[in-house]
Amino acid sequence: MDFTKIRSQVPCFEPIWTVPQGIKEIWTDAVERSLTTENFEGPRYVRLRQIQRLAEEARLDLANLRLR
Repeated sequence: MDFTKIRSQVPCFEPIWTVPQGIKEIWTDAVERSLTTENFEGPRYVRLRQIQRLAEEARLDLANLRLR
C-alpha cells in the first residue's frame, strides 16, 4: 500500500493495522458468520447478481429499473 497522499495531508498519520492483521480480521469474521464462497459471490453481496435475479423472477422491470 502507498500512504504517500495521506502522509502529505496528515503528516502524523501512522496506520494501526498491517495487511496481515486486516486479512486475519476479515477471515475470522467470515468464519464466525459462516460466510461461504457461494454467499460472498452471490446476489446478497454482488449488486449486479441481485439485479439479474430480480429480473429473472420478473420482479424488476429492467427497462425502467422499477420493482414490480
